[in-house]
Amino acid sequence: MSKIFLGGLTLLTSVFALGATAIDGNPRHSGNQDLGSITGTIRVSGAVDAPQVLRVGVDREVCAEEPLLDESLIVDNESLGVKNVVVRITSIEEGSAKPRETDYLRALQQRNCRFEPHVLIVAAGREFSILNWDGILHNTHTRSRLNRPFNKAQPGFLKRVPVTLKLPETMEVACDAHDWMTAWIVVAEHRFYTVSGDQGEFRLDGVPAGRHELEILHETLGTQTVQITVEAQKDAHVEFEYPLPAG
Repeated sequence: MSKIFLGGLTLLTSVFALGATAIDGNPRHSGNQDLGSITGTIRVSGAVDAPQVLRVGVDREVCAEEPLLDESLIVDNESLGVKNVVVRITSIEEGSAKPRETDYLRALQQRNCRFEPHVLIVAAGREFSILNWDGILHNTHTRSRLNRPFNKAQPGFLKRVPVTLKLPETMEVACDAHDWMTAWIVVAEHRFYTVSGDQGEFRLDGVPAGRHELEILHETLGTQTVQITVEAQKDAHVEFEYPLPAG
């Protein structure tokens, strides 16, 4: 399946969302009277095939302990919600909402010869770790355009490699020692990024009241954007639906 998630924040496919409607809710606005929240769900328009089991060709004593699944498109059978979709506000003024210390994870883990999480958001300019729990050689290799590509052998004894990425972009990451291992790193310049959960749900809290452009990005399904109005002390809710992927 071709990838359309690669590169900086310029993507190859763009369609519009179904719409957005502000509703009353219970936003977590930290007591600030000028903040609200954005909630939503991301679905596909019909059922998709179950993820394929990946072929493990090397280091089977570690990598084949349990089946490894293709994570490029994970859809909940009942809700049709799509997991691992990046959600971000694109209209925040630069420097006005820098990531806080508690925002975003600080580690990309290699465990059982897969990356965890499949999509990692990191703060621009903040150090994070690439961790090796497998006790075998991994070789992490980023395919970036704006940041200097990172290509680092990580033997089993080297449990942690520190990395800092300074420029906002979305990049694929692979393990050159295990060709089925892929993931995505999203370098965020502000705190209004998140990744959809198991049923396609997402939430952004502490959003300034006003009109915003919201964008979703998925590695195989592409991008959608919508204009949404956030009211103070309220949730603004939006539903996205992707058409079924070709083939």
